[in-house]
Amino acid sequence: MPPPLPAPQCAQLTAKWSLNGRTGSNRFQCQYTGTWNTVDALVLTGNVHTAWDTDILPGLSQDFHMIEWEIVDLADVTHGAVTQADLSVGGQTHESLPNNVTMDIYWPVNSRVRGGHSHTFLTGFVDEDLVDPLHWQAGVVSAYVTAAASLQAAFNSTILATMGNITMGVVHYHRHGAVLTPPVFEANNAPTVSPRVHSRSRRLQR
Repeated sequence: MPPPLPAPQCAQLTAKWSLNGRTGSNRFQCQYTGTWNTVDALVLTGNVHTAWDTDILPGLSQDFHMIEWEIVDLADVTHGAVTQADLSVGGQTHESLPNNVTMDIYWPVNSRVRGGHSHTFLTGFVDEDLVDPLHWQAGVVSAYVTAAASLQAAFNSTILATMGNITMGVVHYHRHGAVLTPPVFEANNAPTVSPRVHSRSRRLQR
């Protein structure tokens, strides 16, 4: 498959982790108003890394181990990936649920395009987080709405010397079956968390 078309002034951050002997990742996209800069990219990564470790990890099992963060310039992949180590672990002492038990956290966007919202599927929760096999506890849902908002704020509050202002969002490469040339960035709105458990393991790689 050919690489996606360059997305002007856009970047992607990937949180890489391991859980129960398997590796996975969560990916986030953003737009910058200036020009790509490796030093600035590391500053942005550090801000998001800190928010993740502060707001996302405490509710996950100690079986959830971070590995590293990676940021790439979607405008020009020849710039290469920039990485930052992260050895943090989840804050809950209980054993984790299976890897394919995931929470759907999504940030709606304004366009009405099927699949166009910015989703991430988070795993590493514990049995006490469930009401039943299909639903999360209301308090857990509420806590992760707040955590997702903090993660979004880590992007949106970042102003960099060369890369400029950062906005969390999603890059659209297709719309209504047509390829967008160039791809179009759309900013995220406030986050929502589905109260239903998602259990399709393929979602772990989104």
